[in-house]
Amino acid sequence: MKEQIEIPLVKRKCDNCHGDSLVDLWNYKTMTKTRSTQWVFRVYNVICKNCGFIFTSPVLNQEYLLKYYRDSFSAVDGQTLDYDIQNRLIVIDKYMSECSNNVYLEIGANLNSKFHSKLQERFKQLITVEPNPSASNTYYDINELKNIKADIIAHYFVLEHVVEIGLFFKRCKNLLKDDGIMICEVPSLDKYEEIIGPLILFEHVNHFTPQTLASIAANYGFKMLEHSTKFCSRPFGFVSIFKKDKIVLDNGINEYEVNKKLFQSGLRSVGIFNDQIKVIRTHIKDQDNKIIIWVANLITLKLLEGIESTNNITIVDVDPNKKLFFDGSPEVRLPDEVIEDIDNSNAIVICSATHSIDILAYINKQFGKCYDESAIYIIR
Repeated sequence: MKEQIEIPLVKRKCDNCHGDSLVDLWNYKTMTKTRSTQWVFRVYNVICKNCGFIFTSPVLNQEYLLKYYRDSFSAVDGQTLDYDIQNRLIVIDKYMSECSNNVYLEIGANLNSKFHSKLQERFKQLITVEPNPSASNTYYDINELKNIKADIIAHYFVLEHVVEIGLFFKRCKNLLKDDGIMICEVPSLDKYEEIIGPLILFEHVNHFTPQTLASIAANYGFKMLEHSTKFCSRPFGFVSIFKKDKIVLDNGINEYEVNKKLFQSGLRSVGIFNDQIKVIRTHIKDQDNKIIIWVANLITLKLLEGIESTNNITIVDVDPNKKLFFDGSPEVRLPDEVIEDIDNSNAIVICSATHSIDILAYINKQFGKCYDESAIYIIR
């Protein structure tokens, strides 16, 4: 049995207007597992009545959260990328002419990929930072960076995880050349109704709109040059470009009513998602034939709640580190270990909508297995 840790909470004011007039939106408790530990998260989503910024308060303790990230399952070599490389390069190429193209720094890189190979063609030095030691990166802590001045600093879907936004921006500012560019991608609050992933991910302590992000960044000396959903590398977010600027933004905009409605629309979609889980769970419980569940993650944990017998279930994941994701019962198997089960299965449940097409193509190519459309359940 893995050690269980409940992440402590600390008080937090609004990072945008620094107020503490907060309204509760959605509170819950959940559990997850990393390589060696079982973690308990308590999540308190609130909205600032003064400006409309949505975040969690009290918030997860930064020190414990860093331990959680260091022990988390990292991406594995060969895993399909869940972002658009070309979109990232379009943004980078647009602003490369404004800097000397010497140093590119990415915070939260997780895994060096084809994207980073493209960057090596464009920059003299590529630096990546990621707290998880199982990921292949240059550094594991932003505080390790000494005497480095970057032409471009990028953080893709990192800021929604950052407890101390002000400290993060200050460090980025110190690492960026005076004429440098900062690229930031985050989930977009107005996409939550369509794609609930950023809303239900308990690690997310911030929920952004372009307006709140621009306002918060301005508090720490960054001016947003532009933002775009079209050129964001993931469909549920937006990309923003920043430069250093001493002017403090004071737009007087209060997004309270608008953002509250957007968040509540996302919560309605969460209800639909939970109903879908219940339907698929009932099908599994009523099914005697072999069923493949592909990907061991939080959705899989939720799906298996209330299922006493898993004799007809085979859980598959390409990451060997996840073999004991459920503490060994049920066991998570690698694809090559369960070829016969895959061949004899009558249905498949895919707990990763993002990779569902690639997973089905992989199964067909590697094992010659093609499921009837009615036997494919994709949890979205």
